[in-house]
Amino acid sequence: MQQLTKRQSPVLLRLQGLLDDTMAVSRAILDNTFEDVEPLPEHDYVFIRDQLLEIDRILYISTK
Repeated sequence: MQQLTKRQSPVLLRLQGLLDDTMAVSRAILDNTFEDVEPLPEHDYVFIRDQLLEIDRILYISTK
């Protein structure tokens, strides 16, 4: 298994923290959806999904 470089370590830790926050926010969106009995607008979902797919693409390229 490869070790993280000195430059990669802090940015990866930052990304992991942001992902933890993102997970908490997405759960809050789900809770609000149930409480409001109103779904998340499709265009908002698509925008966020596309961003997540781009993040996945970038990280995948980083493994090569």
